[in-house]
This record gives sequence, C-alpha cells and structure tokens, in this order.
Amino acid sequence: MSKMMKTAVMTELRKVEIQGREIPVPKADEVQIKIEYVGICGSDLHYYEAGRIGNFIVETPFVLGHEAPRLLRLS
Repeated sequence: MSKMMKTAVMTELRKVEIQGREIPVPKADEVQIKIEYVGICGSDLHYYEAGRIGNFIVETPFVLGHEAPRLLRLS
C-alpha cells in the first residue's frame, strides 16, 4: 500500500482543492524529504487571482505552496 500526502491544487482560476496524492518513491539519484511546514507567497496569490504572472501562464491542475523540508533518507 502506498503512502499518501495532501496537496493544495489549483484546479481552475480562483478554485483550490485539497487532494490526496501518492508519495513518490525516490530513484537512485534522488532524495526523499518530509515537509515540516508549507505556505503560500505573493506568486501563488497572483496565480490564484489572475492565472498568471507576466508571460508565465498557469496550466491547471497546478500545485501551490512553498515547502520547508527535512531530509528523510538518501537513496
């Protein structure tokens, strides 16, 4: 059975859902981290309100947030 994590997903302009997603298993050249805290920033608010910042246009679904990780293990 795979482990699940919660994600804040912008599904369309001005709509965010909390969704469960499988926690990926790291490959040989990757690391796995545990997220201690998460927040949003001004960029996330622009994406939510306007769907873009300058020339960058968000394609939904789009995972919002900035993570503060803790290293769990090296592969």
